[in-house]
Amino acid sequence: MRLETPVQYCKGIGPKRADLLGKLGIATVEDALYTLPWRYEDRGNLKKISSLAYGSYETVSGEVVSAEVVQPDGSG
Repeated sequence: MRLETPVQYCKGIGPKRADLLGKLGIATVEDALYTLPWRYEDRGNLKKISSLAYGSYETVSGEVVSAEVVQPDGSG
């Protein structure tokens, strides 16, 4: 595959995904290869929820034991 090939022709990328990538400035295979992530998230260093600090990006693990859907009551 050549670097100037439209990204749509890469395996697993169809027209819709190509449109989304195009909005990010990724139109060709070369664009995809030279686009670097804007942030790296280390998901291997789990923290306890009690040790989290406001404003920092951390990784936690937990189990949802209860959930419910809350409907707005319309009184805003």
